[in-house]
Amino acid sequence: MVADYFKKKKLTDELVAEHLTGMLEKIFRAIEKKDAKTIMDLTEPTFGKKLTDNLIGMSDLKYTPPSSPSNAFVVDKIFIKGMNIDRTKNDTNFDYYFVQTMEKFGLRTFVHRFNTGDFYYYYMRDMKESHFKRLMDEKLSRDDPDGQYHFQRQTMNDIKAYKNEMFNRDF
Repeated sequence: MVADYFKKKKLTDELVAEHLTGMLEKIFRAIEKKDAKTIMDLTEPTFGKKLTDNLIGMSDLKYTPPSSPSNAFVVDKIFIKGMNIDRTKNDTNFDYYFVQTMEKFGLRTFVHRFNTGDFYYYYMRDMKESHFKRLMDEKLSRDDPDGQYHFQRQTMNDIKAYKNEMFNRDF
């Protein structure tokens, strides 16, 4: 799967290794110069923040580029599906099933438990404040049939929107 994609895009291992080596060199030079903006531009946000927060402690670092860039090589290539590149947008490890059946073809998949039937747990976890506030409002206006209809309709719309959001997070 990955090999076919690389072939279709005309990407070679040497080209990927050269690109990644260039990116690493830019990151190392940015650390040496204490250039927080470049570090944040080139790294995943959580990792970049950890690096920039610790730049003061890296005062005596000097970067020496490798004598030959041809020393770099690609060991493995894999697609990862179901997780966001920005770790802050992912839930915890508990919230995902790790599916290995396609890994030999270069595909590692993480399926959110929401999509395997744990909908109510995640809905109540993420929406409980707005849901219970509406429940209390509905309780106050119990004598008003239009209010009850509006509450039920709004809850259904919220559930539908939440399901779409969670589904789109994985796929």
